[in-house]
Amino acid sequence: MSSNSIDFCLSCSKKGHANHNITKCTKCKDTVNKGIGANCTTDLNLSRFDKMIFDPLKYQNDVIDDSDGDEFKCRTCTYMMPDQFSTSTLASKDNNFSILNVNTRSLSKKFEKLKECIKSTKHDFTIIGLSETHFKNKPHDYYKLTGYNTEYVNRIDREKGGVCLYVSENVKYKLRKDLSNATSNYEACFIEIDQENDKNIIVGVLYRAHTSIDSFIQDINPTFEKIANENKTCYVMGDFNIDLLKEDTCRPTRDYINMVFSYSFIPTIFKPTRITDETATIIDNILTNKKLITRNSQVQLIREYSVTEILDCLNINCLK
Repeated sequence: MSSNSIDFCLSCSKKGHANHNITKCTKCKDTVNKGIGANCTTDLNLSRFDKMIFDPLKYQNDVIDDSDGDEFKCRTCTYMMPDQFSTSTLASKDNNFSILNVNTRSLSKKFEKLKECIKSTKHDFTIIGLSETHFKNKPHDYYKLTGYNTEYVNRIDREKGGVCLYVSENVKYKLRKDLSNATSNYEACFIEIDQENDKNIIVGVLYRAHTSIDSFIQDINPTFEKIANENKTCYVMGDFNIDLLKEDTCRPTRDYINMVFSYSFIPTIFKPTRITDETATIIDNILTNKKLITRNSQVQLIREYSVTEILDCLNINCLK
């Protein structure tokens, strides 16, 4: 780039002059922000994060079912590229319930990339949850996904934030307005899926604003309590902006984890979801109170550096 040229980072979409913190991958030639740590996919070395694991067994052993003799370990939380996921057994149509959790950081800017990434997985997800949609009003019809209904909650009186659920048209559900909310600490959207021969399933997406964790805990606690009292299977996905890896060094983080487990929820993602050259954090997750987590319940963390402008990581939870 010339000294006066302007280019965009393909990961964070920020403008940058040649003398700013902008570079190009030597292999794929994509323009990236050095701080993002994005490189050509052939250069990824995700094995360095194998020991950076949040261990849920330290908090609650009785949510794990190893009655089949197969010990539950964090290896069930793995990294994949979209094309790898598309050829895995998890992408099979036999998986009749699956959740995709995405932090879009402005859906209007990333919608085409989102569709491209979803298409590359070759899987029809039951529920797709988006955080940081940045919408101020009802989403335009342009942002509809074929085969899905749309539910949303926007941030009130402030910029950015917001959440959205894409729900498969094959699913019979109702919006849970009593659980959906927008406060100074978070935005959340919940639905309840009707089950003919079983208890209904509650699914929600949540984005926590950058307020104090203590305030968030106080604010969200009644929602978890209400869900727990209904005794229904529930999944809560989103960007919680609380790094689980800080459980031993940050008291509010530990308090948040204790609250989650006190209502019999468990994080299904144990490895870093937000990664740069210098940091790795577990701030995106899919929480569930589903009692049986076995080898058939797996979490895939999909990374796609070469084409995506969506986020650092797509969290995928596929359950048979």
